[in-house]
Amino acid sequence: MNEIGAIDPVTMSWLQNIDIEHWSRFAYDQNIRCDHVTNNMIEAFNNMLGSYRAASYLELLEFIRMMIMRKYHERKEECEAWNSVWPPRVNAKILKHGRESRLFIIIVVENREYELLGPTGGYGVKLMEYSCQ
Repeated sequence: MNEIGAIDPVTMSWLQNIDIEHWSRFAYDQNIRCDHVTNNMIEAFNNMLGSYRAASYLELLEFIRMMIMRKYHERKEECEAWNSVWPPRVNAKILKHGRESRLFIIIVVENREYELLGPTGGYGVKLMEYSCQ
């Protein structure tokens, strides 16, 4: 802080008026590891580029474009193999929750407000507010 004050006293006084965890790295939340995630993503991306990292910008961009187009094509083919409009994991969740919902009794409370009674308890549902317990 003294070094900053020697260089620019206005900046030092400005920083002193801000909570330290917003500008000083040592005061950041230790559970958040942004640099770790960023570095891993960059390393993974660099590994995908392989020898094209040393190529010209135009060749590098063309390789990235082809890589993205190939990935889009693979995902399109995968989606065409689905048995429903939903992805398989989402469809499985919908079916599972649909089976479980048969155990509930629906009671109308007010206009578009309901109470669901089931083996695990009661739940309030308000459709107009898009909320449920």
